[in-house]
Amino acid sequence: YSLAGTFSYTVKSMTDISKHVKHPDRAKEINEGRQQINDDSEKLVQLMLDDCLMELWIFFHPEDASNSNFAFNFSADSMEILGDNVLDSWVIMKSLGNEYEKQHQKLLTEIEIRVSYLMGKHIKPGELPFSPSRFCTRYYGLIHKMKQSSDSQALLMKIFERHFLKQIGKLYRAINNTLKEKGVLPNIRESASYRERVENSVINHFSSRQDFY
Repeated sequence: YSLAGTFSYTVKSMTDISKHVKHPDRAKEINEGRQQINDDSEKLVQLMLDDCLMELWIFFHPEDASNSNFAFNFSADSMEILGDNVLDSWVIMKSLGNEYEKQHQKLLTEIEIRVSYLMGKHIKPGELPFSPSRFCTRYYGLIHKMKQSSDSQALLMKIFERHFLKQIGKLYRAINNTLKEKGVLPNIRESASYRERVENSVINHFSSRQDFY
């Protein structure tokens, strides 16, 4: 599940598409977009990685939040002042994030419980800096920064879903497995009620940890 791989697939797809476009201006637009992605992909991947690491740091060190500057910080409110195409792309990415959070709800819930236990405070759903919604927000920041055409943005989003989001369960299984191997609540009971128990606050259960086993 490589972001660099996502851009590589995009460049290849745009190359293939441009070969079958008959209108010269349309073919030129596709080729220019492809060249930009090809030229800037390494820099853009580094920007997203830096943003991920910064958000992860602040997640564990919230006292540093006031001194941070995220590379991308988009919200629905900030999108309203932009064009319809930008807003449409934002809505699509938000929908993708929500869809994959539902798909991986069990894995994400287990991570939330384990991270809450480690940090000694309740982690709410959606607060994890590596949730699908957060990855989608960061990726949208990248494609918006590139100022690609609507068609190119649609292709970038489609390939991001296919080559990144569809593989993201591997990341969440790896995180849970690593935490279990380190002895962090290795035997969470498989029950629909575990999110409800955590929402009542993990801290209150520290004196009776059997509730989590």
